[in-house]
Amino acid sequence: MSKYSSILEIQSIAAGLEVGESCRKVCPLCNGGSTREKSLVVTRSRDTKASFICFRNNCSLNSGHVAVFTNDGKVLSAKSKPVSKHSSEPLLFPLSEAAINLLRVKYGLEDSMIRHSGVKLTRDQRLAFPLKGPYGRSVGLVIRKEKELYLGAREYSTIPKVWNFVRDEDMYCGSWYQQHFYKRKYSDTLVIVEDILSALRLTPYADVVALTGTNLLRPILEEIKDRKYGRVYLALDNDAIDKAFSIMRRLHNTIPNLRMLPLEQDVKNMSTENLEKILTDYGVITYAN
Repeated sequence: MSKYSSILEIQSIAAGLEVGESCRKVCPLCNGGSTREKSLVVTRSRDTKASFICFRNNCSLNSGHVAVFTNDGKVLSAKSKPVSKHSSEPLLFPLSEAAINLLRVKYGLEDSMIRHSGVKLTRDQRLAFPLKGPYGRSVGLVIRKEKELYLGAREYSTIPKVWNFVRDEDMYCGSWYQQHFYKRKYSDTLVIVEDILSALRLTPYADVVALTGTNLLRPILEEIKDRKYGRVYLALDNDAIDKAFSIMRRLHNTIPNLRMLPLEQDVKNMSTENLEKILTDYGVITYAN
């Protein structure tokens, strides 16, 4: 199918969605590759507008916006509009030895975790983690300030600790990491966490998705359902326990195998010994692993 015909197909898909609704489909251009993955996300953001993205790296469809059919079935436009980068996306630089040591000592990241994360530094020495879509494509950045590294304004408190830069809000689907950094779903277990540092700590044990917050958005939920994990665990930071209970109640029927990991300490701040004990006690990992 041509790219033009693919856009028409996306318009047809979007016409069947309610405003604010998203769906996962096989991409009409790349056909999901040899495994027929549902790598296309279509979101109807307005009555007359929808956003789309294919998360497969070798698909030329990429991301964009299309007009939606009107009530009488007439197509308003058949052209895709590429998503432009936000002008404030920062320049990035390789990690310094001080930054690498901080990630090792403060957050317990192994060198392989640091390397696969793709983390870099901004000009003022903040950590910049790529937001990785479900199939590895970068969809934005999470900029994190660490007082041990930061070289910016003197008024440290005026700079937010964490800043999320998403190139297209309509397409945001969390930041995904397969166990051992495989390119495809590797584990039958998924752990949902708040931040990327916690996600990286868990990659030796399971597949992980970082919400970069405490909201489990619809596109993330659709991706979880589509992957059909046998076990799904919610491991929000200990200061978000009320939010965790709210998510558990809301998704009780949608993800019946969802369990909560009660944490007394954030995953990123745990020792490896304590982390593995909790994961073993709650069945995330077994001694057979």
